[in-house]
Amino acid sequence: MPTDGSRLKAVYLKGSDGSNQFVSWYDSQRDEECSFTSFGSSLRCVPPTVTLSAPETTIFSDTKCMSPALRGYSQNCSAAYGAVTDANGCASAVYKLAPADAVFIGTPTSCKPYPNSEHAVFYSGAEVPLSAFVAATKEHA
Repeated sequence: MPTDGSRLKAVYLKGSDGSNQFVSWYDSQRDEECSFTSFGSSLRCVPPTVTLSAPETTIFSDTKCMSPALRGYSQNCSAAYGAVTDANGCASAVYKLAPADAVFIGTPTSCKPYPNSEHAVFYSGAEVPLSAFVAATKEHA
């Protein structure tokens, strides 16, 4: 049976017959649901995420080509966050996302609309420090 902590509170599905099924955690400080995700050697309770590639170095989310765009691998309407994963599938960074209405390519002195943006899902967003999310360790009884 999950035990509430100072920040994380258990979220349940409550059946009409009185049954309860644990679903996820609610982070009362961040005011959002989360579940534990591996970040290499640590676990953090993060909200639902879409998978992202590393921030782009040639595609930008602003008309001045200064803010790198974030390329998503799926469009999840409920995900307000994205996680960059490494080759082993472990998350390495979390970004607070906003849909990129348009993306651009070039340099600050020569910034043009990106011609193939309709074939990919792009976001803009700032990296959220992992320390903002509750950490956990695995323990055995």
